Amino acid sequence: MELSSASPQPLRLDPEQEKAVAHSGGPALVIAGPGAGKTRTLVARYLRLVESGIPRESILVSTFTSRAADQLRERIAAAQGAQAGEGASRMVVGTFHSICARLLRRFHAAAGLSSDFTIVDTAEQNAILSRLGIRWDGGENDLVDLISRWKDMMKSPGDAAAEASVRGDRNLAEAAAHYEAYEFEKERQGVVDFADLISRMIEAMRREPRIRHMLQGRFLHLLVDEFQDTNLLQLTFLRFIVGRSRSVFCIGDDDQAIYGWRGGNVDFTVNFGRHFPGSTIYRLSTNWRSEPAVVAASSALVSANTRRMNKNLVAARRASVPDAVTIRGFANDTEEAEWIAGACRTLLSRGATTGELVVLFRTASLSPVLERAFTRFGVPATVQGAPRFWDLQETMAVVGLIAMATNPADSELLYLAFKAGRRRDQLVEWARNMAGMPLKNLAPSAARAIEEYPPPGLSAERLGLWLDAAGQASNEALRFPDVASFLAFVRRERAAPRDANREGIPLMSIHGAKGLEWSGVFVCGCEAHLMPHHRTSDLEEERRVLYVAMTRPKKFVSLSYARERFSKGQSPSIFLHDIADRSAGKTVTWNGRPARPSQG
Repeated sequence: MELSSASPQPLRLDPEQEKAVAHSGGPALVIAGPGAGKTRTLVARYLRLVESGIPRESILVSTFTSRAADQLRERIAAAQGAQAGEGASRMVVGTFHSICARLLRRFHAAAGLSSDFTIVDTAEQNAILSRLGIRWDGGENDLVDLISRWKDMMKSPGDAAAEASVRGDRNLAEAAAHYEAYEFEKERQGVVDFADLISRMIEAMRREPRIRHMLQGRFLHLLVDEFQDTNLLQLTFLRFIVGRSRSVFCIGDDDQAIYGWRGGNVDFTVNFGRHFPGSTIYRLSTNWRSEPAVVAASSALVSANTRRMNKNLVAARRASVPDAVTIRGFANDTEEAEWIAGACRTLLSRGATTGELVVLFRTASLSPVLERAFTRFGVPATVQGAPRFWDLQETMAVVGLIAMATNPADSELLYLAFKAGRRRDQLVEWARNMAGMPLKNLAPSAARAIEEYPPPGLSAERLGLWLDAAGQASNEALRFPDVASFLAFVRRERAAPRDANREGIPLMSIHGAKGLEWSGVFVCGCEAHLMPHHRTSDLEEERRVLYVAMTRPKKFVSLSYARERFSKGQSPSIFLHDIADRSAGKTVTWNGRPARPSQG
């Protein structure tokens, strides 16, 4: 990476940021609301420590993604100017996984590894399962995901088996058995997966206290970004490596904790003092990004949650955009998508750029309708931060079933159908019964067959995507006159290149948008079925997901819902009523607002 050799760019801090950066010692948690200067504060804290004489190699900085680590290095380099190059190689900045990988190369023996141990990625994990002869409903990726979630929660194969026994879940018990076989095979090969990097480092410090003491003596200060997304495995590593000075400085926002399905636990933030006694809490409450109406409406939404830290965000900028927060209802998803595409076309004609606008959605099942609308209106758009709809396992399973009933010799799509699970006999029987049926009969039936038996062990997030996408695949198929034209369309879509850097308005999942910002944001699909998702078990996390979407814009956010989607009647999300009811003053425009549904 090329580091700046220009003059330093000093960081200007507001009083709350300065107070946090000047923290004198002991554990600290900085609650940084959206647009409150989280990264600026973290960079400033790092620089303040270096200026006070702390060696760079004695400061460990953990980020949530490799991309965030790169950005943090760049920000530090820009702030230091010519001084940056001298100490860049001594910086310890990375994800928990990358940091532990570096440590394990040194302490491999204590972790029971060879010096040249191999780290396997998802594809290699799947290869291990395949060599073991393991087949799994939904494909191996879902089993790999389940095993990873168990590891992030520090559950051994025995723990997983006990959990399955308590639940009385045979499929989960089978997954636990596969987990045990997978671990045995990894040990035989002497390889590790990503979750192992952290657990093995913890084990090395447990086995040999001298290693723990050595690391505690080396890393005098720990800085942790996006702390609200920390899982149990990562928290345990932190607690092991924190030395006597207990200088751990964490920054994040409990209201933006949206990765519970991946092991993140918002309670680690809300109850920070339990894990790091004697801690100091700082709050960054000035939002420098958004219009006051946007700040007020998003704060009104998330204030309905109970598992959160009290805060009062205040907008720094003056109101300059009328109707900065709007809620709109449409007859169906096509009408909604066409309105959004038309609004974007109008904004572009008035001088906006494609990089200033974004369309956000809860699940990838909404993307095909949006793509068609933008194409019809001649507005450049590109799906980002979400899997391609026709590459999803469940959508291709629906396609494969339709192909199987039409042409049993269609080996390519037949394989895709069987890859959806072990129910080969049932799938063959379904195809035999449906052979010769027209597409209008095949598509809904194929979707029901895939929806009826989703893979076991899916997270709530993945299960919701599975069900919605299978249903939407059927709806997409019904737009075609016959099976042949539909299958030809799917093959073209799968073969078409997807360039994430292609110029166009991003059509993006809300999870993919976290940490980013635009001038204007359109959030579609704000219905009771999707927000909160009907399969969720965590209502408060779902509310935080919408909160993240609402806090991305500088100027305006448009929330919309359809009264019909997936060929089913829909109603507006209860979250929209929370926003309208709790917002102070006339900060939200909702023409034609329906009555709030009764709680009963």
